[in-house]
Amino acid sequence: MEPGTPKNATLRKLSVRLPEAEDATGLPFDADAPSRRRPVKPFSEAMNTVLKHYGIDAKAVDTAGLDAMLRAWPEVVGPELEKRLKPDRFDKGFLYVTVGSNAELFEIRQFKLRAIEAKAKQHPAFAGLRQIRLHVG
Repeated sequence: MEPGTPKNATLRKLSVRLPEAEDATGLPFDADAPSRRRPVKPFSEAMNTVLKHYGIDAKAVDTAGLDAMLRAWPEVVGPELEKRLKPDRFDKGFLYVTVGSNAELFEIRQFKLRAIEAKAKQHPAFAGLRQIRLHVG
């Protein structure tokens, strides 16, 4: 290193510099490339890993039922509502679902919630469902 040059100047020369993206001002970029991402695991598999880490018997906790419910959700609500409704959690027979805004909450609660609940209660993946509760998230 030459005298009088800052220490990071050498590191800048060694670091990889990517070309600037054209016409992409203000767009967020992924921190990691899709080729470097780990494959997606089913929720039940991830939960079993966490439970195992804390010494809890994974067979005592049923996460496969929640996975089945999440897989069947698009079939129950349909393609239009699937984009607008996201199931959060299932607790004591109540399925908590997030909607995007108060206007959507009102619309779905007034016009579509009863039909969604009726269809979900008929589906085998939603065994034990008492009620669907909506909240803005």
